[in-house]
Amino acid sequence: METTALRDELLEAALPNVPFDGWGQKSLGYAAETVGVDPVTAESAFPGGALDMVAHFSDWADRQMAAAIVNGGDNQGADDQLSDDASRFSAVLRARLEILQPHKDAVRRSLALLAMPTNAALSTRLLYRAVDAICHVAGGGQTDFTFYIRRGLLAGVAAGATLYWLNDKSDDNEDTWSFIDRRMRSALALDHRLAGAGSLGRLAEAPFRLLAGLRNRRRAADV
Repeated sequence: METTALRDELLEAALPNVPFDGWGQKSLGYAAETVGVDPVTAESAFPGGALDMVAHFSDWADRQMAAAIVNGGDNQGADDQLSDDASRFSAVLRARLEILQPHKDAVRRSLALLAMPTNAALSTRLLYRAVDAICHVAGGGQTDFTFYIRRGLLAGVAAGATLYWLNDKSDDNEDTWSFIDRRMRSALALDHRLAGAGSLGRLAEAPFRLLAGLRNRRRAADV
């Protein structure tokens, strides 16, 4: 079986068990039995263990998100460029969270693992990859100054929306969708202003620096 297909099948089989046994060998063993592959083959598909499974979970969500948007069609009818951009980016981020809806507890387990100081680099990398996927699916594939501004600002929106969604008790996550719409419009309004100014590029790194700062403070408090 092709590697990505095998990893996808094992991941999908493991997801129902992750809320109870976490990411790692126990859930992977359950998945191997469900899929019908031997444990050695299953472990070789995720040589990095739990972290490798979490990273593939994020990649799987990115690919599922892209497929959902392609099959669902474009979002049309906005009144102006800012509204159009905000609508498209909100729809893509919403699609990603809707795909993850059945796996909220697995997402919580993922974030708990990624919050460990030793996993800071992987956490930042997965956030950037998710934001990059959102930009490409929504049509934000610029390679100029806007590339860096937009990804930096959207990282803050995506991270905040995920945390909001995990705690959302509203019907059909309506509070989360409203949160995304508000924050996305604000972020893209700033994006348009900064792109027009052609300066302040370091703001694009702000969400990533903020995450690193929070982890450093947590590490210091644990010492």
